[in-house]
Amino acid sequence: MKVVIASLSAYGHLYPMVPLALACAAAGHDVVVATGDPFVGRLPLPTVDGLPAGMSLEAAVAETRRRHPEAHGVDLMEAMFATSPPRRSARR
Repeated sequence: MKVVIASLSAYGHLYPMVPLALACAAAGHDVVVATGDPFVGRLPLPTVDGLPAGMSLEAAVAETRRRHPEAHGVDLMEAMFATSPPRRSARR
């Protein structure tokens, strides 16, 4: 199976997903991490520059608010991490 882990390029967003990505790779899956600088080429997994310039935390919040105007608090954060980075990465 092909697994793509899409993350904002921030330690607190990316690093919690690395154990899952490594476990998927250890189970024989084809894993790639789509993120941005400074992580591209520096993880123990294949990486791609999957996020366009400007995909900062602030940009992700703004895009999520646009897509999910009803979401607030935890619901906003859940929507942000489940939709903004993956959708921006999938377009590439």
